[in-house]
Amino acid sequence: MARPSKLLDEEVVLLAQKGLKELGKSGAVARKLQIIISARKHGISKACEFYSITKHSLIKWIKSLKKESLQALQVQTGRGRKFLLNEEQEQEIKNGLKQMRTLQ
Repeated sequence: MARPSKLLDEEVVLLAQKGLKELGKSGAVARKLQIIISARKHGISKACEFYSITKHSLIKWIKSLKKESLQALQVQTGRGRKFLLNEEQEQEIKNGLKQMRTLQ
């Protein structure tokens, strides 16, 4: 077994277990909680390897859960790829597609 992490103490694991009971076992936050719990049992490196995530991500999740709450583990708005088109261009494309459908 890996050496115990000072960051991943019993308090954090209890918070993760409590949150997992509230949320159920599906969803992004529940997956993060499951990874945190398994990291306590098997070590951070093994958990990261098994779930194909980086140590940096897992440590960030642990710190967020410890300092804040379950809401800190949710995907924040504004993340992800940005649209290449502005709203006007998107509307023009939608209108063009509607016109093409009516012609068929």
